[in-house]
Parts: sequence; C-alpha cells; structure tokens
Amino acid sequence: MINIYTSANKTTSLSMARAVFVIFLLWSTFYAPLKWILNLAGVGFLFYIPKFALLISIIVSVFLTRKINKQTVFFIIAVFISSIYGLYVFGNLSQVLFCIYILVPFAFGLYYGEKLINGGMYKTLIIIWAMISIGVLLNVVIQYPWAGAVMDIDGGAIYIAKEWTTYDVTRYAGFSVASYSVATQLLAIGVYLICVAKTKKIKVIFFVVTFILLVLTTTKGAIFSLAAVGLLLFFYTNKKIMLHKILIIVLIIDIILPILSLSYSDSLVYSGNRGGSWLLTTETIYERMTWMWPESLSFILHKGNVIMGAGMGGIGTALSLFYQQFDENALRFASADNIFIYTFGLFGVLGVIALFVLCKKASKINWQDDLSIYVYMSTLSMLLFGLVGAPFEREFWLVFLGITIQIAFKNTNQAK
Repeated sequence: MINIYTSANKTTSLSMARAVFVIFLLWSTFYAPLKWILNLAGVGFLFYIPKFALLISIIVSVFLTRKINKQTVFFIIAVFISSIYGLYVFGNLSQVLFCIYILVPFAFGLYYGEKLINGGMYKTLIIIWAMISIGVLLNVVIQYPWAGAVMDIDGGAIYIAKEWTTYDVTRYAGFSVASYSVATQLLAIGVYLICVAKTKKIKVIFFVVTFILLVLTTTKGAIFSLAAVGLLLFFYTNKKIMLHKILIIVLIIDIILPILSLSYSDSLVYSGNRGGSWLLTTETIYERMTWMWPESLSFILHKGNVIMGAGMGGIGTALSLFYQQFDENALRFASADNIFIYTFGLFGVLGVIALFVLCKKASKINWQDDLSIYVYMSTLSMLLFGLVGAPFEREFWLVFLGITIQIAFKNTNQAK
C-alpha cells in the first residue's frame, strides 16, 4: 500500500513538473509580448507567476516524494550562505531576494534533471524551438510594437524588449527581451535537439537553421559556441583524443582573461572603434578587458573577498537594479559578461571550484549515449558563451544548465 502511494505521488509530481516546465518555456519564449500586454493591462504582477510556479513545484515534489538530490541540497546551502553574506555586505533584502529569484530556474532544472526532457518531451521541445525561430524570422520583416518599451522596478528601468544595432546591423530579438536573450534560447534548445536527434540528417537541419537564426541575432558568443559544437559533432573524427581536456582548457581561459584584464587594464585603452565587421571584430572582448571585467572584479574584491565573493546580489541584474542609487557606475559593470566573474561574485572561490568539478564530470563522455553527448556539448557551449556573456542571467538557458549538471553527476555516479 505504501509503495502504491509513493508511486502515485511520484507520478503526480512528475506530471506537474513537466506541465510547469512547458509553461515556463512558453512564458520565456513569448517574454516580451506577454510582459508588454500585462503591463498595459495594469496587471504586470501576473507576469512573474510562471517562475514562482517553478519554486512551488519543487516544494510540492519534495513534500510528495520526500526526496531531494545531493546537488540541489548543495545548491540550496550555497545560496543560503551567499544570501546571508550578501545581506551583510549590501544590507538590502530586496537585492538579495531578486538575485535568488533569478536563479530559481536553475534550481528547478537541477532538482528534476533529465525527467524534464525525456519520455516524449522531444516533440514538445521541437515545437518550442520552432516558435522561437518564427519569432526571429518575423522580426526581420516586422517591427514589434513592444520593441524599445521599458518598465520601472523600484526606481530602476527594465527593458521589456531592447531595440538596438551593432555596426548599423539590426539585432533581432524575436519575442524575447533582447537579441542576446533569444540567442541563448536558441543555443540551449538547439544544442539539445542536435545532440538527441536520431539521424545525422536531422541533426544537420537543426544545426544549420539554428546557426542562421543566431547570425540574425548578431550574438557572437552564441554563434561561435554553436559552431564549436557542430565542429566536434560532425567533423572531429578522433573523438577520444584531447576531448576530455577541452572543457578544462576553455574554463581556464574564461578565468585567466578577466584576471589579466584586472592586472593590465591601466595599459589598455578602449578606443570605441566602430569600423570593420560585427562578426570578425575583436572589439567585443577588448571592450570587456578594458573596463567591464576589471571594474567588476575590483568591485567584488572591494565589497567582498576572495573566499566569499560579494554574496548574493553582488553581481548581475540585482546589483544594477538596486545598487545604482549608491554607485552610478554599477549599471556599467554589473552584468560582468563572464561566467567566472559572475560565479565568483555570487559564490566566491567555492563557486569557481564547482565549475571545475562540472567540467570533470561532463568530460566523461559516452559517444553511444545521446544524453552524455548533450551534457558535454551543453557544458562546452556554456563555457564558450560564458567567456563574453553571463549564462546565469538567461532564465531559459538556466533551466537547461540545471538539467545538464544533474545528468552529469547522475551519469558519473552510476558509472562508479
């Protein structure tokens, strides 16, 4: 009788989780129009329900199944300690809570893992990928009415949809908040579909279409990340050679460049040159090395320390939103645009160690297992994009990163 009761609870929990997962992905896919419509209607608070539903789903599942994996427990403890320290550093509960709110999708993916994407979810994810793709393609010929709209949160301006260009080339955002946001959506779901597609022909179709759409967003980090995934999947024949070292090497580059920028920023001068091609220019990384990375690291070390970082709310949107009243330059460097800086800012040196552990786990790739391949490629795309971007600020991608990490730890633990 107890077994039947437990089994029924697990089934209910999983069905609820998948429903919430799909709703969340759709909410993220149609982020800009939903936010625009709800704010026009004066019920903007309803917009945040899907993300809170993720948290409620975890709580209900733990109550029903009385189980929680070690990775989720570790993450909760890390967030709790970081929150206490962040509250001590900044003294602003709203700033800390907003940062936790941003990380909820990660906790959701980490808790449920592969259960969210197996068992018939493949076709559903294809439909969502198609919706994202249509949004970008329509944006090429249509200027959406929500483009450029902003809203106010606690005195800070937040884009509903960012409208901008680079080198006079329009950066298409589709239904998302910005071009870089829809790019991470395409990268997250595209990498998954490419890896688990049953035939090479279908894999190539997903790759080519996703790559073209990424080019339309002009998000170079995502473009080069997907290109690397395609190179390894389709052209790298000696797959057992050096493959296990690539993730660690990329992570070390992610760390070394920002640290070097802090050491040599005084000798680097950002010229603001707008000549050349948007795709081939080195301006993106040079801009980060001359002021964004060194200013971010300097702020973290000034407010916090090497062990703890700056605590929850010490980097990212939460910092730019709630701290700019004390430092007008916060908006300038808060995004960090680097996975090492963002992780270090929130969790200190222990967060950076966790990245190395993930690389070690994900490197144990089994080329006969689609999910194992996905874990490797997802981690690789995260690290490559993370050189010039902040994956933890993109909620759609964040839930897939949580799933990736859970599968990585589960696979290596089963292999022991």
